[in-house]
Amino acid sequence: QRKQRAARVFDYADFQRIWLHVWSQEQYMFSEKEVSWLLNKPYTHQSTWQDWKKISELDIHPFEKISLFDTLHYLPYNLLYKMDIASMASALEVRVPYLDHHLVEFALNVPLQFKIQGQEQKFLMKKTLEKYLPNELIYRKKWGFPAPVGDWLQQDLAYLIDKYLNEKRLKKQGLFEPNMVQNFVNLFQQGKYYHYKRVWALIVFQMWYAHYIDPNL
Repeated sequence: QRKQRAARVFDYADFQRIWLHVWSQEQYMFSEKEVSWLLNKPYTHQSTWQDWKKISELDIHPFEKISLFDTLHYLPYNLLYKMDIASMASALEVRVPYLDHHLVEFALNVPLQFKIQGQEQKFLMKKTLEKYLPNELIYRKKWGFPAPVGDWLQQDLAYLIDKYLNEKRLKKQGLFEPNMVQNFVNLFQQGKYYHYKRVWALIVFQMWYAHYIDPNL
């Protein structure tokens, strides 16, 4: 599956916009081509493209461009946004010490060779932490903490697929191409696990649409 997913990186619609395509595939989300198929009309991530275009014109290393984009967009509009919603819903006050402005200003001015050496990222931070933590913790494989949505959709929440992504509902709504939606569902159910975010995104949209736009759908 890793090779199949990697192959999708090369299925881009426009080489000039390949960075957006790679980013969408890394996030397990829809590419511009896939959104066009879903909507049955041309589509581009226009705002994201404009944001990236400004950064891409800066005279800095490509790695620094990607890092800057993440800092200005992915961090506040995705990671911190979701963390704020989840924590507030549980009456928690979350703090992010790595975003202390003194530390951020320092990190932005650290030369790239101290951030990445070979395949090792966060090099300076890891070398600093060697004084305080065992190497098996510092240099272990990166391990995030995503919700197991794919597992849920294969088990307890599988009914949501039939409820919100069935052909009758999609045709009545008239927003998405039913065959394309079913294609994503089939790929996921046939073992292409990395499609779970696409299926989940469609379900969440349908739930929102039914609640706020058309309760009778």
